[in-house]
Amino acid sequence: MKVELEDGKLYLIDAPHEFGNHFTYKYPFSYRCPATRRNVTDLLDRVAFRPKSGRWEFPTQQWIYPIMTEAKKFGVEIENKEVLNNFINPGGLIKNPYHLWENQINCLNKVTRLSHGIAILRTGAGKTTMISVMAKNMLDQGLKTIVMAPTNGVLHELRDRFSNDFDIDCNYYFDPEKQIQFVNPKGLFKSNKFWLHDPYWKDVDCIIMDEVENCMNEKFMRVLERINAPKYVFGFSGTANKITGGKMDFIQGGTHNDNELNLINTLGYTAWYEKPVDRKLNLVRIYPPLIVPPLESEKDKEDAFNKIPVSIAKLPQYHQMIEQLFKDHHLKNLYIPFVSRVAVTEFTNITTRPLGLITGSGFQYKLKPGDEITNCTLTELKEMMKQNKVEIVLGTRSSFAGIDFPPNWDSSLANCIGKMANSSVQAAGRVARAKEFNLFYCLGKGHVPIYNAHVKGAVKLMREYYKMGQLEDKKIKLEY
Repeated sequence: MKVELEDGKLYLIDAPHEFGNHFTYKYPFSYRCPATRRNVTDLLDRVAFRPKSGRWEFPTQQWIYPIMTEAKKFGVEIENKEVLNNFINPGGLIKNPYHLWENQINCLNKVTRLSHGIAILRTGAGKTTMISVMAKNMLDQGLKTIVMAPTNGVLHELRDRFSNDFDIDCNYYFDPEKQIQFVNPKGLFKSNKFWLHDPYWKDVDCIIMDEVENCMNEKFMRVLERINAPKYVFGFSGTANKITGGKMDFIQGGTHNDNELNLINTLGYTAWYEKPVDRKLNLVRIYPPLIVPPLESEKDKEDAFNKIPVSIAKLPQYHQMIEQLFKDHHLKNLYIPFVSRVAVTEFTNITTRPLGLITGSGFQYKLKPGDEITNCTLTELKEMMKQNKVEIVLGTRSSFAGIDFPPNWDSSLANCIGKMANSSVQAAGRVARAKEFNLFYCLGKGHVPIYNAHVKGAVKLMREYYKMGQLEDKKIKLEY
């Protein structure tokens, strides 16, 4: 069996027919059932390659990594192994480790020994610093580099860290004259300097992504399509695999969605994996479940921000439950990932506790109940959190990724109002700087769906991700 690289794609020549079974997978296809009026997901059989003129065509060259893994399992040899030299960097690319710790150096050396890969690291491992140092090493070697993040909060943190570490001014939105860019693909299209067909994109050498699993959106893929196969692509994540919290690999016969396949197509596979071992996680289930009444009328339409009925976003029982957590001394602070703007507005109107609010467009806080929202910076908000001047922080779906909570913040809520699996997971990870933290979660029952499955998915992922540490299940009963 031989491997050929051509026009950014990978081809297998004379591969055994049975070998193709190793590249079958289940694809989740969702649709709305007209009979039950509920969303249904079927698993369809698919194959990662397509036959073409007697060859197997894989969509990108990064499939070399899964192919090598599966070839070893199958017991088949690749005749022209020298093709692997295109993907190997002996000794890695980190020529100057600057101010990194030894474990961070080991991680970057392993990741950059190959041309593509993902580093999955526990919260607090120093991903921002590692990305900054990696970008500087690329720049030192004269490589045109792009650092990407899916939200402005994460992006600005990366850019500011790099600028402060190395005294390089990167405070520009997109400048084709510069050798390094810090970009959010979603916002990049709003820049009057940006042009998708700019020659700048033809010779990009390296792409570095934080929150890599969330970078695989439509805008990012459009930018990537314009780049002529960058030689190096590296991603960083806390939980790139949102199903298990484990390594990102192609699994024979497993279930793979578009997002996972985009990761495999672009980065190949996980090159470094580090689970938290020094943390204690308490999974605290709240009883009794929320009771959701039926919709009162056709006027109870969806929240304009998402597909949540307004009556659910305003559910009094839900807000009473949160208040009771404080009154019964179950917690002293709480991060709540809200997907619903209606729910955020309702909560800010009824709470009696000092409240912080992180929005997608900026960082704000409401220090005293009843006052109007007052603007502040993220740094100022974090300082108030350290001093316990804020008891509750609300974050919209796109906003929370850019904040690392101080160590005294030790609790988070898996929110059953809305499709909140990813944000519940990341919110729990953000408070993991504390040695021990609590993930509270509640479920509901009633006449309309409130996404219980996504809350259960968040809890399942946390259970898997933190299983090498100390994990404890608890239950509390509240009166609300």
